[in-house]
Amino acid sequence: MVPLTTAANPLAARILAAHLGAEGIVWELRGNVDGPYPIGPVEVLVAEEDLALAREVVVEQEVEPLDDEPAADRRAPRELWVLLAVILLMAAVLFGRVLVLTGH
Repeated sequence: MVPLTTAANPLAARILAAHLGAEGIVWELRGNVDGPYPIGPVEVLVAEEDLALAREVVVEQEVEPLDDEPAADRRAPRELWVLLAVILLMAAVLFGRVLVLTGH
């Protein structure tokens, strides 16, 4: 097995591995993939004879943004902020009632 690429995280590595597998390419992942805290870079390896085809798959899977919206236009909608405020208000009221009932 030879290194193909290093994915930014286990999820990205698994997605790439799925694409490689769909092309019939045998792959292996090295890194903190299944640990208690699967974070950090993961090395993707393939059989040496499949390296050229695997590189093509990597190039094909480069994801381009779906739109050209600036980051400011992708804010959370107002409804989500209202929902968050309502939930926090309800939690504060319930917490206050618990304090009153327990005498603290």
